[in-house]
Amino acid sequence: DEMKDGKKTSSSSDSIQLDVDMMELMAMEFGIETERSKDDAVLDAEQILMQQRRTDATGDSQVDAGTYPPRPPVVTIMGHVDHGKTTLMDALRRQSLQQSKGKKSTKSSNKKKKSGSQASSDVAGTEAGGITQIVSAFQVALKGQDEKITFLDTPGHAAFTAMRQSGSHAADVIVLVVAADDGISEQTVEIINLYKSIVKGSSDSGISMVVALNKIDKPGINVDEAKMRIENQLLEHGIVAEGMNQYGSEYGQPVQVIPTSGLTGQGLDDLMEGLMLQSEIMDLRADDDASGEGIVMDARMEKGLGVVADCIIRWGSIKKGDVVTSGDQVARVRMLKDVNNKLIKKGLPSQPVRIVGFKSLPKAGDPLMVVESEEIGEEIIEKRLAIENAGNDRPDGPNSDVEIHIHGMRRGDTWRVQKVHRQAGLKEADGSTRIPIIVKADADGSLSAVRDSLVNLGEKSEHLVVIDPISEGIGEVTPSDIQMAKESEATIFAFGLKRIDQGILNLAESEGVEICSNDIIYSLLDHAKDALGAYLPLLPEERVHGRAMVQAIFSIDTPDGKEKVAGLKVTDGHIYKSTKPSTGDSNSTALKCHFRILRDGKQISPEGESVSASSLRRFKELVDSVRLGDECGLALSFFDDFEEGDEIECYSIEMKKRKL
Repeated sequence: DEMKDGKKTSSSSDSIQLDVDMMELMAMEFGIETERSKDDAVLDAEQILMQQRRTDATGDSQVDAGTYPPRPPVVTIMGHVDHGKTTLMDALRRQSLQQSKGKKSTKSSNKKKKSGSQASSDVAGTEAGGITQIVSAFQVALKGQDEKITFLDTPGHAAFTAMRQSGSHAADVIVLVVAADDGISEQTVEIINLYKSIVKGSSDSGISMVVALNKIDKPGINVDEAKMRIENQLLEHGIVAEGMNQYGSEYGQPVQVIPTSGLTGQGLDDLMEGLMLQSEIMDLRADDDASGEGIVMDARMEKGLGVVADCIIRWGSIKKGDVVTSGDQVARVRMLKDVNNKLIKKGLPSQPVRIVGFKSLPKAGDPLMVVESEEIGEEIIEKRLAIENAGNDRPDGPNSDVEIHIHGMRRGDTWRVQKVHRQAGLKEADGSTRIPIIVKADADGSLSAVRDSLVNLGEKSEHLVVIDPISEGIGEVTPSDIQMAKESEATIFAFGLKRIDQGILNLAESEGVEICSNDIIYSLLDHAKDALGAYLPLLPEERVHGRAMVQAIFSIDTPDGKEKVAGLKVTDGHIYKSTKPSTGDSNSTALKCHFRILRDGKQISPEGESVSASSLRRFKELVDSVRLGDECGLALSFFDDFEEGDEIECYSIEMKKRKL
């Protein structure tokens, strides 16, 4: 089946065609909320509204951009997680801190040291796992000049693709960090493809790229050879380096490849100068007197402040007291801070700012704009929705292929149905196992990244599973999260939360709810593979405890009559009568033992687990086990056709938890 023009079509002659409105009505009948898939319609709507507003403000849609003052370039640093991106950012951050300290008195500098800002400069040393997991920003000035560069640090782990894309859309220049001792990796290719898609989708040269050839300080690195190798690898992906030709490619002008070392600081000045040269070529300008426009990089809840939105200003200025709109929200700026958490009165083009005033979390990547009043903000939201809906209704519009997504609180009804299915032993129509999860995070961008990564675990698993996020949210794990997890038999995943309240942990333990919490995305996903494996059917695994050789056969008298006994010598491990005791480890359990008899390498005893020991003797004494080298007498149920030379194996079937 396919979606086309808002209708579901099928090759079957008796298929029923449903338009989107009908599907939404049917979903409502079942108590399910729906959402039409969102492609680029919202961003298109924002661009149309912003262009209309600039035209209204100037009275001329053909204003020469060259009349506006220059603005600093916004640069996003991207690269593979192990290529030294964070260490390079550390070096740039230290340079930024030294510049800010140089402008202050010794007294204020000492205060800053006491406040711990010095420690914050070492990102690779302080971030969880030594990798970037949030979008952060800072500004660095060229030595001896007033010109500044705004740097964005975006997460390098594959889980944070959406956050990297937010950073790239806010940036003028992408600095692609490539290790001199490694080269182009799979993640590097992802970033190159992201850059190429932006260039192809832009009507002007809205973004460019510079390559930082990093780790040139490592022993044995020949910088010229490494540079030539990387340039050839870039060419394989359609990116032309400077010196290869003067025209570039369909993806823009030739890119600079600048050798650097984040560890020693070598090449940092060259990188800064190269970025300023790139910004001069791009002729970046903005009207800093106009109403502000920007993009939300990330948003989170902060104790005592409420919602804090990290934004980059792209046009105009934002001041304390301004009314801003982003997505479907209107807010008044109650507090405006720079990236050092210092209160400011006004933010200018290319400046990263923190806005306090939103009632709920804006979405990372959504455009932001200053409006005259809250009433006008509501009108703009209505216009945005109208433009988006118009795009949805066009046969060739961005949403001509429409998906319906289940979401929101009413989605909770679905896990109740799934719980009944699991209890009744029923599976999904496609035979898959549906695994409910609850996701909590410290910020909106992280929440999306972690949720998508967990869902992706199910999609990539060798088992037929569907990871179903039944609830997600920003902030601490709450008692209501525990209650929902208990009722839905869900696992809670918490990312970036500094500390989970001990009362919540105790409640979770008493209710039998597992909380997987970590600040490192790798560790959280590894933990998820183990935790979610508990939802899969157990895997039977055979464990052979010991082997023995039949040396003689004899009969003994018992209250039930004569019993045929095999005289054995244990040649390997242990022979147990009925159970192999646990080792005392929390994951160890006692295992029921079974036996098989081999003659000339072939099994002659009944198949399956039907053969068990009726007695085990050491000399004349009944015992529970016999170890390597000992002799014993063994009588079995359902088998007594022993011959000298037969081999007897003692084994158990252990039910092991699968890993997702």
